[in-house]
Amino acid sequence: MLLRGRVLVSAGLALALGLGGVPVAAFAEETTSVSQPATLDEAWATYGELSLQVAEVGESLNDTYYRLQLSEENKASLTKQIEESEAQLAVARQVLGDRVAANYKAGASSLLDIILGTESFEGLVAALHYVDKLTSADIAVVDEVTTLTNQLNAEKTDLEKTEKDLKELAGQKEQQLKDLQASIEQQKGYIAGLSAPMRAAFDERQVSEIVEQQAKAVEALAAQEALLAASDDSSSQQAATTPESANAASTAASVAASAATQSETSSAAPAQDATPSPAPSASDVAAAVAESADASSESASDGASSTSTLSSDARAKILEAAYSQIGVQYVYGASSPGEAFDCSGLTSWAYEQAGIEIPHSSVAQAEMATNVSSADDLQAGDLVFYIGNVGASQSGSHVAIYAGDGQVIHANGSEVVVSEMNDSWTSAGSIGMDDYE
Repeated sequence: MLLRGRVLVSAGLALALGLGGVPVAAFAEETTSVSQPATLDEAWATYGELSLQVAEVGESLNDTYYRLQLSEENKASLTKQIEESEAQLAVARQVLGDRVAANYKAGASSLLDIILGTESFEGLVAALHYVDKLTSADIAVVDEVTTLTNQLNAEKTDLEKTEKDLKELAGQKEQQLKDLQASIEQQKGYIAGLSAPMRAAFDERQVSEIVEQQAKAVEALAAQEALLAASDDSSSQQAATTPESANAASTAASVAASAATQSETSSAAPAQDATPSPAPSASDVAAAVAESADASSESASDGASSTSTLSSDARAKILEAAYSQIGVQYVYGASSPGEAFDCSGLTSWAYEQAGIEIPHSSVAQAEMATNVSSADDLQAGDLVFYIGNVGASQSGSHVAIYAGDGQVIHANGSEVVVSEMNDSWTSAGSIGMDDYE
């Protein structure tokens, strides 16, 4: 239910704010606080900052949805436990009542005093502990009732806390939805407010950057195909006809065929730098992934954090998937290949292509990742997490995929792009099957 509601919210924001389309002039009045840029580089950098802000607010909302889902699941589990505990307690009370009645009929006068001197069933249970004439069987029944009563009370207390958390999270969600809408409006309004010559130059730069990145992505995908084929060939002589190789070739062809079409509607801007770096060369990508196993074993031998739970084959598939989406637009809550992604939507989808299911939340991913100790330990396919200036998350408000050679692939609040990894990252690592299970 939460997942469906989140999809509807994402769709509603996309329709209401015109995500992925040409910004309308109405937004220009809402961004008067942002001054008119003097140069194209200044406009490019400012738009990049606004785009990253959109991604950060979106990830704060993703985290809230994720915690809402966990709380809903916890509430359902607790409710079921309470029902089971109440049923068990009812049976135990009946058994205890029968034993008390039997003992009373047998002439246990002290039991009559206890029954007459207690005002509640709980008081009776407590008082029975002090009766010398209780048999071991009686004591066992009393202890069972006491244990079940305490368990039930604890479960009800946990349920009350969960319901309180749900109310607080719902309030956060409403505010974050407003914050996200405001950030998107500011982002679009900034572009709408540019002068006509600046806007024309800006659009031209967007198109050229994405076309260049898509062309290099095709080269990188070809390197991935070769790497996968070589990896499979070491274990089987039939690697040339494996589904993985066929899929890699098909993906590369698809990216090449769609580059021109996507560039017409591209609105990419770097999240962190005025000028985005081009995608790494095929040799760089192949080398980065091929060295993953060696780097992992060296880190382990040196006592540093290791990301060896992710195989070289899985890393190659993750990068292949990520590169295939260069130029795809950013839409909050989206994880639709060829159409739209947000940052954790891209990472979760890319990891899924390697057979690893991870939550659609950068905070949840950061909590699951096997962290590296320094940037030197990063391997291609690792997740890189950032904490921004918005949102309350302490684990990460943006996530990217490390591509090697100091570069990352990410949905930066505008498009899926390749850019330089700067020093603002807070943690990094990979999530292997062992980490998830």
